[in-house]
Amino acid sequence: MKYLMATLTLLTLFICGCKKSEPACQCTYAPAGNSTQWTQVLGSDTTAGSYPDRFAVYYLYRFDRTHLKNVGIKIKGYYAEARYMSYNVYNENSPTSLGSLLDVNIKPCCPGQNPYDGSRSFGKNDVYSIEVLPTGTDITGKQNVLQYDSAVDTVAIFLRYYVPQGGPAGGVTLPTVETYDIPTGTALNAPVDLNPHVPGSQQNVQALISQYYAAEPGTDLYFYHFTLNGLYNNYDNQYLAMPLTPQPGEVFVLRFKAPGYAQTASQNSTADVRYWSINQGDNYTYTYNALKDADAHVAADGFVNLVIANFDSAITAKSTGLNKMPIAIHPGTKMFLVYRNLVTRQGFSGNMSQVPILDASNLADYPNLHANDFIGNYAPVGKRMSRQDFLNNFGGVPVSY
Repeated sequence: MKYLMATLTLLTLFICGCKKSEPACQCTYAPAGNSTQWTQVLGSDTTAGSYPDRFAVYYLYRFDRTHLKNVGIKIKGYYAEARYMSYNVYNENSPTSLGSLLDVNIKPCCPGQNPYDGSRSFGKNDVYSIEVLPTGTDITGKQNVLQYDSAVDTVAIFLRYYVPQGGPAGGVTLPTVETYDIPTGTALNAPVDLNPHVPGSQQNVQALISQYYAAEPGTDLYFYHFTLNGLYNNYDNQYLAMPLTPQPGEVFVLRFKAPGYAQTASQNSTADVRYWSINQGDNYTYTYNALKDADAHVAADGFVNLVIANFDSAITAKSTGLNKMPIAIHPGTKMFLVYRNLVTRQGFSGNMSQVPILDASNLADYPNLHANDFIGNYAPVGKRMSRQDFLNNFGGVPVSY
């Protein structure tokens, strides 16, 4: 019997990806710790800055290492049911992603499986454990490690769920957070979390965005490759964006070829992208409206045709069969449209990495950096037009149904 039990134990470790030296994949099956440390930010909250995706939910945990250099963070949680889940770590003083742990790469505790790889359905209470540690820490034998530069004093951890099911947290309880002293492994009694913080509240955010309006297109509309560094960018996202200043009565018509997206977890590794969306924000980095992949009408020719306007009965009727997005930014503000591709497949011909990045160093060259010149129809293009031109013939844009 003891030989049978030993064999079963080894088999379990093999199936779960555990090593014999890593019992139970270094975490218990029931998360223990404090789960109240997270600050929730809903992408649908129009007062949350930094261009959140309208269909995502963000959980923040921030801590200060100024007087506590050797603090380790251990997070234990259940795999939430969502289109996408990840952890990103940031330097709060310059909020650009320093790295990401993508859902499919987060190894489960034993006995358990990762539902994001398509081998198991959600809702089985599978558990994971990750550690967030400064560089220079010995991580021998550890798994699910997210590291940041040890010179950083103020650190932010973002947990993201895109299109969560069963509630904002994807139908599971929030992960727990444990803090410990790295050299000794001793638990720290007091949390090191900073005060609750909503991303985008930095006063320099508008200055970062305002420079992009130098590249605002004219009648013909084009998108550019922006990194959105400094705005809590998601390491797994690629962004095309267009700065736009709507004039009274204008209508905007955009079209692009829709990438294939993962409709089930089993398609996560083969789809062109995990998720795509177009979000309508403003020059203050707030998000007011959006269209996501599953809600978009894709025409028979594979194109998404999108009308952005202040809709009246005539414009609504003319837009029948097309995708409609009402102008939702506040009067006196400028529009900033953000087109996201999340977890893009290598080899996808619409991969935004092929588009040169537009930033302060090359703004003057923006006419040569239109995204469609590098990835063709996968980049949105269109026209701005008067209401009457739209009603006459869509301003000459070849829309499809």
